[in-house]
Amino acid sequence: MPDKGLDEFRRKLEQIKQVSLGELFNPEFMAANTDFQSVGEMFERSGFKCDSLEDVEAIPDEEWDAFVSANTRFETWSGMRELALGQFFKKSLA
Repeated sequence: MPDKGLDEFRRKLEQIKQVSLGELFNPEFMAANTDFQSVGEMFERSGFKCDSLEDVEAIPDEEWDAFVSANTRFETWSGMRELALGQFFKKSLA
């Protein structure tokens, strides 16, 4: 007998794997935690090339973390991502 709760959990996990940066760093998250209204605005105003996730990952960590620290309530990009992921998971799995 299939477990409907487990199936629902698996379906939600699959949806989470396909989350976009705009969904992860939604406008509510950005307004509450940064000087920006969207993650796109943050990337645009950063002065770095941020046309893709690969571009963001190619920015030297120290430089990107300095930008994040100066323009958000986080010290590092890693800290910002962790909170966004935690909030997204909590909301998605509820």
